[in-house]
Amino acid sequence: KSAEGDGALDSSTDSAPRDKIDPTLARQRRIAAWKVLEEFYEKGWARAIGVSNFSVRHLKELREDGAKIVPMVNQIEASVEVQQVDIRDYCLENNIVLQAFSTLRGLNGPAKQVLEQIGNAHGKDLGQVAFRYLYQHGYTMVFLTNSQARMKSNQDIFDFELSDEEMKQVDELNLPEGGGWGLPRPDDIP
Repeated sequence: KSAEGDGALDSSTDSAPRDKIDPTLARQRRIAAWKVLEEFYEKGWARAIGVSNFSVRHLKELREDGAKIVPMVNQIEASVEVQQVDIRDYCLENNIVLQAFSTLRGLNGPAKQVLEQIGNAHGKDLGQVAFRYLYQHGYTMVFLTNSQARMKSNQDIFDFELSDEEMKQVDELNLPEGGGWGLPRPDDIP
């Protein structure tokens, strides 16, 4: 137990440089925090429990370290440029719901032309094409807007489907080393 928190959920390492964090300590803290969440779930205090920014390694370590319950959701950054293919595949194979944040990253970059072309073919905007792409790959999405019109538009993705060729075109937009909005990539977290 540290002065900053309760031990299991202590975030005192959040501001430390990632190369200075002891990987063993980080792993111990993850399983300790997970055990607390399992207890909350077993007592009925939570309807679902999950993780955020977990890599395949982190998810496997939870199991190795004695997790009784597989995370029900893994919230990660995912977009047409940051596709997290290895994490996506692992979560889908293990019945872990994928929840994407920062879903609209890259719409003004190199991806714009490809997404516009696909969107024009379906009468959809760039965001709708990006959301549909993620949806077809098994993601649920979190998006933020203050506009009711944009909220409606963001959800208007169920009346069309991207073809296999269109999915491949968007697959090619992936920047494997692309980190997002200043957040570390899950694989870079000790």
